Amino acid sequence: MTKGERRLSVLANPSLHCNGAKIHQWWQQGRVGTIAPASTTNVEQTLTYLRAECDRLYKAGYAAAIAPIARNTWHNYRCIVEHYPIGSSGRPLFWQEPDLPSHWPSALYQEDFYPIAHYYSAECVDLTQVDPRYPELCDRFLRQGVQLRSANLNRPEPDLNGIYQVAIIAFARNFLFTPIDQSEFLQRYQPLLPLLDSKWVLIAERAGAIVGFVLGLPDLLAPPTPTLILKTVACLPGRQWAGLGRWLVAAFHHRAHKQGYQRIIHALMHQANPSLNLSRRYAQPFRRYALFSKVLSQSQSSLGLDHSLD
Repeated sequence: MTKGERRLSVLANPSLHCNGAKIHQWWQQGRVGTIAPASTTNVEQTLTYLRAECDRLYKAGYAAAIAPIARNTWHNYRCIVEHYPIGSSGRPLFWQEPDLPSHWPSALYQEDFYPIAHYYSAECVDLTQVDPRYPELCDRFLRQGVQLRSANLNRPEPDLNGIYQVAIIAFARNFLFTPIDQSEFLQRYQPLLPLLDSKWVLIAERAGAIVGFVLGLPDLLAPPTPTLILKTVACLPGRQWAGLGRWLVAAFHHRAHKQGYQRIIHALMHQANPSLNLSRRYAQPFRRYALFSKVLSQSQSSLGLDHSLD
């Protein structure tokens, strides 16, 4: 089969457009280009932008494009595709929620992009709920020598280093994961430090080593109801740490209730992430987001370039 025939066989199979596993494989091989979010003013402007970006990526030799995403999943990505209850106009954005104009999904579909992943945000408005396994988990992990503590934000580097070591392992199997080095990770989180409160960065530690953490912060868009955003939960893999994420989330909720918060947002959870299962114990989804992909065809380029899909 020639290169052109291989490309045509892919394009003749529409299911590939939404085949997240294939896109993930190509991503790991460096064959997927990214189209960054852009604050376009209408559908027509967005279509022009997407066409130009697809043309650029095709000429550069990429097999597919994903949008909207700035570089990788450590940066800004996703767009809102649905509000709950379905048909509602939705509630105000929370801090750091994707805020692309609402016409983006329509433009993506018109340009033959298809969703490859969905994400959800959910809210808990009853902080009196207690996980029935919370006492048992407390007892088990304390007997294993695991302690919960707040992060030391007066001297943040040691804790950030430990959080990095957990995150880079815990996220390794995440969809479209891209490893970054420790210096880039620290650079990404340094601007957040003045905004964080140590109460909402809970660390699970054993023998001086961080084995899990939960990162949260108040909603800085100042909604009328005191609100926390539960941004990240991560734990080391392995049977001995089963239930650790559940314990961390329960402890976070318990602490938030004691501090007088009335609402917790579980933010931007991937459809297949264990955090979504944890969230269902407490919260109801109120927003859905998507990341889109498109297999790039020869029509993207006026130069008629032909790039192998192997």
